[in-house]
Amino acid sequence: MKTQRAKNKTASPSGGCKKYELAITNFVLGEETKIPREELINHLRVCANCQEDLKEWRATYAVMRAKEYDSRPEVKEKWDNFLKELTAGKLTSKEKAPVTTCQNHISPKGKIVSVEELFSGQTGIVRKTIGKHGIVNFDELPAKSNLPPGIAYGAMVLLAQKNELCIVEHKDHVDLFLPR
Repeated sequence: MKTQRAKNKTASPSGGCKKYELAITNFVLGEETKIPREELINHLRVCANCQEDLKEWRATYAVMRAKEYDSRPEVKEKWDNFLKELTAGKLTSKEKAPVTTCQNHISPKGKIVSVEELFSGQTGIVRKTIGKHGIVNFDELPAKSNLPPGIAYGAMVLLAQKNELCIVEHKDHVDLFLPR
């Protein structure tokens, strides 16, 4: 946890607000919260401490999900077999780990690029657009940013992965806004 957090009378040990602590955890886990979702979202828009708690819980949950995936018998068996063959010297340099690589699918003139390389130039446009409007409906992002849908959504995902964009799902639409 960050040690530079602002002190607050109602702060929890993690730095966020006690009232919202369990709600944030349940929100990340996809469980119901005792606090109405809209109230929680409105609080997260203005509380930097709780925004930080949300980011930390999301990161923790992602690690938990990765460990859960890695512990599946079929995944564990695949990697265990690969590692046995690797340490036994049975693999040649042409054999690959049981993961598909991009190298096998590019044309001679093509170049493998990361998502960051592909969309980083457009993240500024998306960030500026959302900053200008405050809250942008997901479906309206391409038109408001004057970017093709694939580019606008790719930049949006990149910003969200960096925790530079908040995405809130409602029953009938999805809102995008910048954390404060």
